[in-house]
Amino acid sequence: MLICCADPDITRRWLEGIDTLDSVRCIRDAAGIDELRVDPTPSPALIDLEAPGIGGTEAAVALCRRHPQIAFIFLSSRPETAEGLTLIGAGGRGYCNRYILPELLHKAVEVVAMGEVWLGRRLVEQLLKNQGRAPAPAVDGKAMAGYIALTPREREVARMVAHGASNKVIARSLGISERTVKAHMSAIFGKTETRDRLQLGLLARSWPLDDAAQEAARTKVQ
Repeated sequence: MLICCADPDITRRWLEGIDTLDSVRCIRDAAGIDELRVDPTPSPALIDLEAPGIGGTEAAVALCRRHPQIAFIFLSSRPETAEGLTLIGAGGRGYCNRYILPELLHKAVEVVAMGEVWLGRRLVEQLLKNQGRAPAPAVDGKAMAGYIALTPREREVARMVAHGASNKVIARSLGISERTVKAHMSAIFGKTETRDRLQLGLLARSWPLDDAAQEAARTKVQ
């Protein structure tokens, strides 16, 4: 695994978060990345957007283009939705706060190592809002199996997630507590076999809009 960061304190913080994972190579600048002989299936690479040779979005995008085989996780001292969308769109696999808690960094690395994308909640919500402007994907058997397993309230919560709503917005809209929303989310993740809000939101966009369509799809699945 690779860490590119010139700040020793930040590097130590990141190492604390990944100390139970594979061996780590630390470099101070982007030039060191271009000199590496990268394994065909590399572990994630943690990239400080303030590291020498990077210094911002444009250089990070160029890095993704030069090394599409590397699973880059970019860390920013001031995460912004627009920057995150740009980096993920360029091929980055993760985007989060430079000062992320070590335990969350550990989880982020594990998620990216499994081929998934790690994003902050605000960025996920924005991605789902953007996705909502595109045509909904076709319904398939797996999508409908998850839909059928949910209660009406769980479907309502999932649909709001698909439109980029936060837990706070969902709670306020439905007149329930955020704790109840979290309980619904846990149940929804289990029943739909999804791991995060982005995956759930994309799945929910393929569901039918009314009970009649749901019954027709149920018959088709059976």
